[in-house]
Amino acid sequence: MTRTLDCFQSECKARAELLKAQKERDFHRMHHKRTVQEKNKLINDLKGLKLHYASYEPTIRVLHEKHHTLLKQKMLTSLQRDREMRQGSTVQATLMVLEPQCSNSTQEIEAIPSCEKANESESPALNDLHETREQDKYKKKMKKKKDSKFPTDMQRLPNLYLHKENNPAKFDYKLNNIFRLHSLPVSW
Repeated sequence: MTRTLDCFQSECKARAELLKAQKERDFHRMHHKRTVQEKNKLINDLKGLKLHYASYEPTIRVLHEKHHTLLKQKMLTSLQRDREMRQGSTVQATLMVLEPQCSNSTQEIEAIPSCEKANESESPALNDLHETREQDKYKKKMKKKKDSKFPTDMQRLPNLYLHKENNPAKFDYKLNNIFRLHSLPVSW
């Protein structure tokens, strides 16, 4: 009988150890499956992000090229404007030189500076550019105007100290009226 009891106890222990080992095995399997799923998900996310950022590269290249073309255009327009201004000043100088000689003639020659002629034939964007530059010049002129000076000879008020210290009763406030505007609570 002791032998069957020993056998039964050892069988129960073996069964318990087997169940414990199976539970540990299942736990580790589930953990391994979960980590493999997470790894696969991260790999897929990484591939998607690589494709997404690869699409940015051509867009950045196109924007960079546009930026350079706009800079070139701006530089060319500023050079053209400067050239037109120089030509306008030379035309005005020649007109000033020729004006005393032509004052005896009855014809009046009205000279339009070349920069104004250029403005008429230029695109609206360049006209807007000229207008904004003129406005900037006007704003700079307005900024140069100084404000009036602060007066340095301030007179003291003789009654100021009387009201300040001796009469604390001026700050007693009382509630005179209550206006009921609505019956709902006020929330902040």
